[in-house]
Amino acid sequence: KIKAIAEQVKTGKGITNSLRESKIFPPLVLHMVLTGEETGALDDMLAEITSYYEREIDYTVSRMS
Repeated sequence: KIKAIAEQVKTGKGITNSLRESKIFPPLVLHMVLTGEETGALDDMLAEITSYYEREIDYTVSRMS
């Protein structure tokens, strides 16, 4: 599915639309990517998504200990 997303982006479909069609990303991620695309701050939004998931993983792991 990731390869299909990359191909769609290459053909000009846009990152958000390509991610949405894959149906593997949650609405939060789609909204953040869309915001990044619209504001020209996609790199910042991707960093925020990364931070969010890192915190989620840390929290989940800490609860398992």
